[in-house]
Amino acid sequence: MVTTGSDAGIGGGIVSAPPDAPAWVTFYVAVCVLDAALARAGELGGRTAMVPTEIGPGMAFAMFADPDGNVIGLFAES
Repeated sequence: MVTTGSDAGIGGGIVSAPPDAPAWVTFYVAVCVLDAALARAGELGGRTAMVPTEIGPGMAFAMFADPDGNVIGLFAES
């Protein structure tokens, strides 16, 4: 696990991919409203890859693919 060392920022981690999966990297961007960020990504040619999903009290994430297929994560706290 990786932490930012402060109350700000998004922690992360490095894990092994399943044996049959290709290697990949996903970075996450903090946003205020997931639905609005996904809508804007769609306006710019992206597509929703994962709808907003709650991961804990007041925390949720979603993912979108850019026009080239790169997947970017979105994170929001309420």
